Amino acid sequence: MNNLYLDIQTPMQSAHGARLLQVKTQIQAGSITAISGPSGAGKSTLLRLIAGLNTPQQGEIRYGDQCWFDGKTRVATRHRHVGMVFQDYALFPNLTVRAQLAYAQQQRNNAQIDQLIEQMGLQQLASRKPEQLSGGQQQRVALARSLAAEPKILLLDEALAALDRSLRDELQQHLLNWQAQSGAILLVVSHDLGEIFRLASRVIQLENGQIIADGTPAAVLLPQRASGRLQLMGTLLAIESAGVAALLTVACGNETVATLVSPEEAARYRVGQSISLTVSAANACVSTL
Repeated sequence: MNNLYLDIQTPMQSAHGARLLQVKTQIQAGSITAISGPSGAGKSTLLRLIAGLNTPQQGEIRYGDQCWFDGKTRVATRHRHVGMVFQDYALFPNLTVRAQLAYAQQQRNNAQIDQLIEQMGLQQLASRKPEQLSGGQQQRVALARSLAAEPKILLLDEALAALDRSLRDELQQHLLNWQAQSGAILLVVSHDLGEIFRLASRVIQLENGQIIADGTPAAVLLPQRASGRLQLMGTLLAIESAGVAALLTVACGNETVATLVSPEEAARYRVGQSISLTVSAANACVSTL
């Protein structure tokens, strides 16, 4: 099993102008790690450096006992056995879905292609070209093509962001199964907390090109102390008498919420007013969807 070792420095453009991306860490073999941080933090740049699409200004990248970059040595992308799924899909415009997957294979394996097409829900689209596919469909093809190459490292940059929730959940499980069977390293850039917590056992948080946190998803992404309260913003629709209390009906997004207050408190509000509701976690009801 091969670990991925990174000790790199390179200029980058961040949301605050020019910065230096400095990353020194080791990714364990057979692990799933999420890379988080705001836009311009260096997440996509880091993935491109690992893939060999960009070259660091200085430093070292090693995979097991193989040196991919050290200033003198630079291994080309095609020799790194890295799969990449970025936000722009990068599909070949002249190839059908099936041909995209076949092109990625080291050796032709029609059974594997058929399996991936079925797992990604692409059976009815196998003979179509990218221009005939929606954005979500193209994203599924890009993911299937990367898996067809049987990579040792798979890099996902918001790879499931264009998919609806049910398909995203399904493909997350497929990725977990694939990673467990292959033993590959999986690096995931995502802004979806649910996706990070489901997939990753480790989170590296970047800000302005620097690692500012490294640990479990809970340690890095959850507040040290949760408030125990949920605040909802909405529009007051109605104020009705309810015996010794008053009933307020509030529109919060696509939901309508009713709550009881004292008549004295109700007198402070008027229909159409924007108000906030604070809900205590002690009374929360949790259920599966």
